[in-house]
Amino acid sequence: PQATPMIIGLDVTGSMGDIAIELLRNGVGRTVEGILANESISDPQILFAAVGDSKCDQTPLQVTQFEADNRMVDQLQLIWKEGGGGANGGESYHLPWIFASRMVSADAHREGRKGYIITVGDEPVHHYTSDEEIRRTFGRSFYEGTVKTPDVYAEVCKNWYVFHISL
Repeated sequence: PQATPMIIGLDVTGSMGDIAIELLRNGVGRTVEGILANESISDPQILFAAVGDSKCDQTPLQVTQFEADNRMVDQLQLIWKEGGGGANGGESYHLPWIFASRMVSADAHREGRKGYIITVGDEPVHHYTSDEEIRRTFGRSFYEGTVKTPDVYAEVCKNWYVFHISL
């Protein structure tokens, strides 16, 4: 198959309240059905990401495996809705971008095709991420010092189409 990687990231911070739970329980299923029915995206392989705030959350990024069948539903049940975040003017919606550009190896990219990243949240994205935050989130660092979000965005756009839905 011509697998197309897709990452769907949901804000699981406290400011989203019950919206994140509702999206996980009902909205995601309908979204996935729509993606699978849309023949313009070849063989979608979907990974879900729970996005928090790297500046204050214990677990600012959680990811499932890429799946193309109902196993993705089982994995969604394992996501912890931390409910954290902070009154600091943003969330870390760029963490799935770092994950995608630095940790995902996909056949589509080797074949010159891009994947898709869609995040859903209610805050602006933080303007930067420190080396300490990246190390705490990923267990290692990918950059020297602080990295600016526009630089992460430029990097991820080489292999991914990036969308953010603001609620």
